[in-house]
Amino acid sequence: MIFDQAVDSEAFGVDAQRMVDFISPRIIGQERAVRHIARSVAIHDSGMADPGGAAGVFVFAGPTGVGKTAMAEQLARFLVTDIPHAPLTRVQCGKFKESHRVAELISSPPGYVGSDKVPFLDQLNVDGPHFWAKAEEFLKRKRDVRDHLSRNKPNLKLTAQLYEHLKPYKSVILFDEVEKAHEDLHSLLLHIIDDGELGLGDGSLVRFENTAIILTCNVGGKHAQELLSGKTHNMGFASLEEDEGKRAKDIDEAIYRDTIALIEQRFAPELVGRVRNEIIVFRSLTREHSAVILDGLLQKVQQRLDERAARSRTEPIKLHFSAEVKEHLLKEGVSRTYGVRPLKHTVRKLITLRLVNALDSRGIAPGDEVMFRMRDGRPEVFRKPRSLPVAGAASE
Repeated sequence: MIFDQAVDSEAFGVDAQRMVDFISPRIIGQERAVRHIARSVAIHDSGMADPGGAAGVFVFAGPTGVGKTAMAEQLARFLVTDIPHAPLTRVQCGKFKESHRVAELISSPPGYVGSDKVPFLDQLNVDGPHFWAKAEEFLKRKRDVRDHLSRNKPNLKLTAQLYEHLKPYKSVILFDEVEKAHEDLHSLLLHIIDDGELGLGDGSLVRFENTAIILTCNVGGKHAQELLSGKTHNMGFASLEEDEGKRAKDIDEAIYRDTIALIEQRFAPELVGRVRNEIIVFRSLTREHSAVILDGLLQKVQQRLDERAARSRTEPIKLHFSAEVKEHLLKEGVSRTYGVRPLKHTVRKLITLRLVNALDSRGIAPGDEVMFRMRDGRPEVFRKPRSLPVAGAASE
């Protein structure tokens, strides 16, 4: 037999590419992380993954304010359902620093204190976001079931039947700041990662074969901040006068190398060994990335104005921003130490609040065009003149 036709085995399949196209525009500057996640999920969905494990296990590490939690939220929106509030099950690991608190996740055995409480990680809670999304869509199509529910109190038997009918479910669980949790929680994670299931206190099993598990980890975060802020000078980086792209690349490589080393020091070898190839160290964001994120935040302000106009059935207000205003917002809301985390608050304080004040004072009105320009060192609202002036806002 002759095998002479090369096949492009590097190209993403349709579903993996769909994930990349969905998440990349929403999580700026982390394309490498998105592609890593898409490859892992594609292997699971193809049926070619090792049997018995979770749909994917990822460790998100790296500097603060670069999109780790936002990545988890967008993955949930892609895998579960695309709604504004991410259908994500969160485990705040800082609440589970003591061994007895970890028991809340799986409940106590029968006869022990707490055995009567529903464990946080029971099957319905794990499947819950996707179950209710599916159920809502199902009930829209099944008027008789919807009418029955509207006439009666919540019916556990009917809910159970619906739950069985709509299986299977995809879900995403976020174990946030996993380094803060007691070692007992790390032991639970070993069972989930290895077996794809977890035994609860009552003897039942929770299965995670359709669940993506995400662990965010701030180990090395302080060191990353020092590198990004320039406090560490002995790394042989290019100076600020040299190519900024090269300097950023050098810093990212140092952060990656140091973060992996610190994770290996902090966690037990058996846990690190199982997730070693799925540790994703997020990159620091460049100024260009921050500018794109800022444009997205400003577009959301415009979107809220449009929604406000639609509710009140008035003409929308059109916003414009000068280049100087955008530069000011970036300067105030972005730092190499904290990333873009403060940017949302900066936009809220310097843009949204000024708009609200101008609206409340009737300085601007429906149908106006508004320009934010710098005056006296801060953004100010300027309204495009009309034939009839409106008091309370400066005019261009």
